[in-house]
Amino acid sequence: MIPALGVLALIGFLWWWIYITFDNGPRSWSGYPPIKGRTKMEGPRCLQEGSDCEGKVEYHLNPDRDDLKTFPRCEFHQRKRLEQAEKNRQYMSDIPPSWFDPTYAGERWEED
Repeated sequence: MIPALGVLALIGFLWWWIYITFDNGPRSWSGYPPIKGRTKMEGPRCLQEGSDCEGKVEYHLNPDRDDLKTFPRCEFHQRKRLEQAEKNRQYMSDIPPSWFDPTYAGERWEED
């Protein structure tokens, strides 16, 4: 019984490989057609790709995320993302930032 399942699995894999390889032209490893004008050997593209991109695109961890996901960003957009992460950290902190003044509107930093 077990060898028969192995043979069926092999036949299924070969059928899938032939379908992906020869059906409807070239495909990427995922089974979808490749993006025109790009090759697999090109590096990652910036998540916020645009005319203001500067520097090398790399995968970066962000300090305000705890799920360890990385995102491809150029050096310029990563710098902007780190600045935004610092602002987020200040807003979410229990300690009021240096710029907070309770006399402006009679507000308090801590929640009731």
